[in-house]
Amino acid sequence: MLARALWSADWAGGLLWLEVPANEETAARLRGITKGFGGHATLMRAGREARARLPVFEPEAPVRAALTRAVKAAFDPRHVLNPGRMFEDI
Repeated sequence: MLARALWSADWAGGLLWLEVPANEETAARLRGITKGFGGHATLMRAGREARARLPVFEPEAPVRAALTRAVKAAFDPRHVLNPGRMFEDI
């Protein structure tokens, strides 16, 4: 069960901002819940240790991941702009 969370709603409830513990269990649980509704969860704020352990975005489907890599390569062929910031290997 998720610990007590602070939250607020935006976009008439279409966007929820949650303050929950930044750990693997909470991330997996939240991402499972949001996937069931066709949504996603993004890590917005966390300490350095949590950011090193947890992905910021949900894993991308292979086709979308290939598109992400292609766009990144087109705009940043030398890989100097925020390397690893969005996805570890990009």
